[in-house]
Amino acid sequence: MATIGDPESATPREPRTRPLALLIGDEELILLGDDVNALVESIDKLIAATYEALRRSGADASRIEASERAIKDYDELAEVLSTSGSRLGDPPVEIDRERARLLRQVVADLDGYQRRELTPGLLDLRKRLSA
Repeated sequence: MATIGDPESATPREPRTRPLALLIGDEELILLGDDVNALVESIDKLIAATYEALRRSGADASRIEASERAIKDYDELAEVLSTSGSRLGDPPVEIDRERARLLRQVVADLDGYQRRELTPGLLDLRKRLSA
């Protein structure tokens, strides 16, 4: 029988204090630590909302499996954003097509559902992800 994971068992992430360089296509974008923290917090909220929706819906095994795959993808992205490149000289985090898709969803959720004002760095990220 399929099961739904427990979001409470996840280890809390350390807030990022340093900037993070992202490579989107052939362009590099540097996000401030606060911008990265906003993305990670938004990802964590998306994960929690997905768990909650699954609990309430009584979803079947196939829906649970698809949701758990999405949760895993979001969790891996949050881990990369929060732990990669602690110095500006480190190589940038490459944003491939899948990471770009996830980040577009995260930024849209921040701006829409969560109603947070996007900083100039996050606005630039949204613009580059749309290109």
